[in-house]
Amino acid sequence: MGSFSEFLLWLSVIFPLVFSAGPGNVLCAICGASNGFKKSIPFVLGLNLVYTLYSLLAGFGLAVILINYPKIFFQFNY
Repeated sequence: MGSFSEFLLWLSVIFPLVFSAGPGNVLCAICGASNGFKKSIPFVLGLNLVYTLYSLLAGFGLAVILINYPKIFFQFNY
């Protein structure tokens, strides 16, 4: 991200995705309801870590790398 305006654009896209009632939030609710709060903390932390990594990869231009090197795309599929 080169500028503050690009960061704000990225944040405006990611922020609603984090707090929407998507599949991750539903899975967290199910995990908490079936296993209890303390036992579901590792699941919630792992899910947040994955979403953060996806966001960072997208923010730092993974698409550009995959367009320039299409063989890498097929390695991600496995």
